[in-house]
Amino acid sequence: MTDEPGAGDAPEPIPGLEAFSARQRLVSATVVVVLLLGLLLSALLPRTLAAGETLLGDAWQVQVTPGLLTPSFTADLGGATERARGQRWPGGLTATAWALGPDRTVVVGSTPLSADSVRLAVAGVGLRESQVRLVGWHRVHVALLGGSVEITEVVAIGSGGEVLEVVDDVPVADLPGAPTG
Repeated sequence: MTDEPGAGDAPEPIPGLEAFSARQRLVSATVVVVLLLGLLLSALLPRTLAAGETLLGDAWQVQVTPGLLTPSFTADLGGATERARGQRWPGGLTATAWALGPDRTVVVGSTPLSADSVRLAVAGVGLRESQVRLVGWHRVHVALLGGSVEITEVVAIGSGGEVLEVVDDVPVADLPGAPTG
């Protein structure tokens, strides 16, 4: 008598390589669906980048919605809303500036993934730093500047101090309903 299986016998299963059961397939499919729904939800939920009040007491807020490929920025001042689009993933440097009345200007936009910081050249003031954040899978920047300003240049800087991208002459748009002074 031999211990080898015959030609018609099924081989013994190797431990750890058993086929998935119906229950394991259902659990795996549920986990994948939950992860995909979480990813979609995170792409569609807006996140507040900056908020505050103008000198006249009007509430303002700047938000970013990551989106699947392109982030979008929204500025709201007392119910008046303006929107701007960022750069498609993996991102390039963009900048949009909105005047929140005579006392505040906010600058937002996309940055390259390798950008460590964004510097703004403000006419008559000098250089200002823009805060870089990872929102979803997009890198974005936001800066809140005092007063009504003219932005002459926006520069994305890498971790080694190298200049990655430059945007010249960013126009500052007044939000509808913004107080003038």
